[in-house]
Parts: sequence; structure tokens; C-alpha cells
Amino acid sequence: MKILIVGNFFQGSLDLSYAESLEKTGCGIARFDYLEEYRKLSPLARNRYIDRLCRNLFYAAENGKFLDRVRIHDPDLILIFKGAFIFPSTLRKIQAAKRRVLFNFNPDNPFSPNGAASNDFIRRAISIYDCYFTWGRFLIPKLKNAGARRAEYLPFAHDPEVHRPADVSAEEKKIYG
Repeated sequence: MKILIVGNFFQGSLDLSYAESLEKTGCGIARFDYLEEYRKLSPLARNRYIDRLCRNLFYAAENGKFLDRVRIHDPDLILIFKGAFIFPSTLRKIQAAKRRVLFNFNPDNPFSPNGAASNDFIRRAISIYDCYFTWGRFLIPKLKNAGARRAEYLPFAHDPEVHRPADVSAEEKKIYG
């Protein structure tokens, strides 16, 4: 099975933990790091004022890059973490070109009014995914009311590569116990 994982792959991220775990299973894994790709678009995207003014233009360019990656890798399954930059129309184009399984795992509340946690793209795309995974059981009825075809509880987990006992010095043991 070929899987394209869309997320941010910085050390300690949920997205990276999933990608590395799936790579160990022998699946053909490709990654699309949307934060890295966003930063490559223009040095202007790093300026928060220009970014706010031009965000939809930057997102349109990013959606084009994402579609190119889908064409290049031709995955069977696409796992998207959150999907804050992905236009619902982009997901529909992916589905129209070739039937692929689309999964989303949102580590935030998609109905939050907080712009850092959610946006209209996230909410309008809920009904497009084949399965929408959530960390909160209380969100499942809300996801279904928003049109989710399937909503499943997927709690956060332990990644032994990230969550391991810290080496603590004798001095730190005195201070912290």
C-alpha cells in the first residue's frame, strides 16, 4: 500500500511519529510537509502581516504543490493531519481523478473558533474524508452532524522514540525529586 502523509514533520510532532511508525510496517510512505513547502513559497510568507494579507494566494500555491505530489506518488491512501491549508475543492479534485482513501486526524477541535486550532477549510472538508479521526469522543456526534461519513475515536498514544525517561543528573534529582 502506498500512503501519502500530509503534515508537519518536526521532531516530536504527532505527524512525524505516525510517518515513522508506518514506514516501519513496510508501506510505501511519502510525505508532504506543508509547513516546509509553505516557507519555500516566498520569503514574504514569513512576514506575519503580508502572510495575513496574502494567505489565500499562498494556500492556492500550496494546494497546487499538494496536487502535484499526489500525481507523482499516486498513493492509495492519503492521511492528512488537520488540513488547515487544504481547500475542499482540492480534495474533490483528488477524488475525481482517481478513487483514493482520504483520512484525516485532527489533533485539535475542528469546531473551535480559535484560528490556530481550526478554520473554514477544515470544517468544510469534514464531509469529504472517508474517515475523520478525533482524539475526543465528544466530537464524534458533532463530526457526524457536520457530514462526516465516518468518525472514529483515536486517542493520543505513547511513542517510545519521543516519550522516554529523561536522563536526570544528581543535582536535578535534588531539585526536582
